Amino acid sequence: MATNDRDPKRMMTVIDSASQHARKVYYLYLGFIAYCAVTVFSTTDRQLALKGDTAKLPILDIAVPLDGFFILAPILAVGLFVYFMLYMQRLNSLIEGLGESYDKKQLYPWMINIAKEPEEGSIGFLQRLFVGLTLWFTLPITMFIFASKFLKKHEDSLSYLIVALAFASIFIVFWFWNKLGKRNYDELIRYTILPFIIYFAVLIAVFIPKINEGDFKWANLDLRNELLVTVPDKEKDFEGVYWVDLEGVNWNGADLTSAVLKRANLRYAALKGANLGDVNLQEADLGDANLQGAFLLVANLQEADLRFANLQEA
Repeated sequence: MATNDRDPKRMMTVIDSASQHARKVYYLYLGFIAYCAVTVFSTTDRQLALKGDTAKLPILDIAVPLDGFFILAPILAVGLFVYFMLYMQRLNSLIEGLGESYDKKQLYPWMINIAKEPEEGSIGFLQRLFVGLTLWFTLPITMFIFASKFLKKHEDSLSYLIVALAFASIFIVFWFWNKLGKRNYDELIRYTILPFIIYFAVLIAVFIPKINEGDFKWANLDLRNELLVTVPDKEKDFEGVYWVDLEGVNWNGADLTSAVLKRANLRYAALKGANLGDVNLQEADLGDANLQGAFLLVANLQEADLRFANLQEA
């Protein structure tokens, strides 16, 4: 550190270079976060409902497996955040190496020095607000956008994984926030880690099972008026061939009003409390399906197979 004090101009040059590299990583991180959010918002409930469906990546116009995107994209987002934070840690240590005798406002205008030496008044408040939002809130918000969308699929194992990634992002953000601010670890454990563990345990034990049972309307699929089968050519329309394979899907609580599921394979499907009003289930296989409490008014069940289906309170 003595060498640094004797050569502050060299240190300022190093910090300036590191800051510009950090800026590139920052733009890459924010760009990827925004891209993920746009992709998730553009994913329809129909895509979530159908097995093996894909997500269409904006701009690139590439179709990728939906489940793979919802797993890999959050992992990449967390990785970019960690990579960015490592740059921030390096910048922080370089700036602190200048000591108190140097005016840090002369440095390249970047996150840490703006946060440490903000302007006076409303401008300084906006600077701190911008830094706080972009550094600490973008990742958790995006991760919970992923989770809230994916929970509609009602898939136990993957739902737990996506929600675990969302909560892990909060823990990672708090950890880096503590490192950069050099805060007390006892307070970090008391006010962040323990509530995090307790809340996550409650979520795992109660919240996700209730979602998968269709108890929360916001987490149920909206498939009203959707054509959910691929109608084959007439010459290939062989008797007994299903137009879509949906065996074992969990659509508890889904709204399927006026949807088309003609000749669909819905064996063992979970449709508890689903709205099947005016739905076309002609020639569909609903054997062993759970239709408990389902709304079936005006549903077309002509030649549908309902053997061993649970129609209690339907």
